[in-house]
Amino acid sequence: MEIRTVPFHLIHQNWPKVEAFIASGLMFSEDYTIDQARALLGQGYWHLVIAEDGGEIKGACSIEFSDRANARVAVITSIGGRMIVSKQTRFQLEELMKRCGATKIECSARPSAARLYSMAGMRQKCIVMESEI
Repeated sequence: MEIRTVPFHLIHQNWPKVEAFIASGLMFSEDYTIDQARALLGQGYWHLVIAEDGGEIKGACSIEFSDRANARVAVITSIGGRMIVSKQTRFQLEELMKRCGATKIECSARPSAARLYSMAGMRQKCIVMESEI
């Protein structure tokens, strides 16, 4: 499986192939709708990364970069399909994000996804809590 980015000016061309993957990643999110994700990707605020196998897209994720005091973090805002399913695909994603200047990758995950990401070599950093105000 090959992990690669899709340039933002080609988002709309590729949207029918990746929409379901991005939507599945947003299914449990209250932060963004699929329409907002498409707009952020199309305007270049987020980056689209896909996993291809034999020319067929098997997964996709959206990434937003966050510049912090000690790191440039690639924050996965949505992920669906078969993206981080092995250490090999995680390594490819890490190398791709390094070329974008990132020093870390972060994502929020439900327990079942966190177990999968742990098997691919990621570790739990914290538990995110939220309260409406």
